[in-house]
Parts: sequence; C-alpha cells; structure tokens
Amino acid sequence: MLAGFEHACGATYVAEYLAAQAHLLAVEMPRGRALKQMDVADLQAGFADATGLLIRFYQGKAGAEETLAALTEVMGGLGWHRANVQKAPAPELDLFGDAA
Repeated sequence: MLAGFEHACGATYVAEYLAAQAHLLAVEMPRGRALKQMDVADLQAGFADATGLLIRFYQGKAGAEETLAALTEVMGGLGWHRANVQKAPAPELDLFGDAA
C-alpha cells in the first residue's frame, strides 16, 4: 500500500525515512534507458569533490555533515549507474511515464 500511496503523492519520503532508520542508502533505480540524470562527467566531478572533502575532513579542515552529504551523493550516483548498466540489456517498460 505504501508504494501506491507514494506514487499517488509523487513523493517517497516514507520509504526514504524507513531506509535511513535501517541505516541503508536509498538509490533511485533507473530503467536501463539512456542517461538523463547524472551523466558520467558530473559523476566524476562529484567523485573528485567528495574525495577532496574527505581528505580535508581527515585534516580537520572540513565538517562531517558536508563530507557525508558529498559521499552520499556520489554513492547514490554510482548506484544509479550500476543499476542502469545492469538493466540496459532489457530495459523496463515505461508504464508510469518517464520517471527514470
């Protein structure tokens, strides 16, 4: 019932909250289609920024909150690309519009 509710509302706050409470990272799953969200260049730039923040964090020059946010963003981007590559040979049907 939760999936139907979130689809009707157009928001996934409850699922994201439940994942966070279980100490899990929620990543939007693509359908195996052409890139439309984070392209590879943006992913690489984000990875470089997050790595720089991580280095500065361990040097005592960056805060934990901003470092965690950058690392989480990169992890989500990598997860998205992994799932997109995995689903590329057999893309899912576009039943609910272009949500990916």
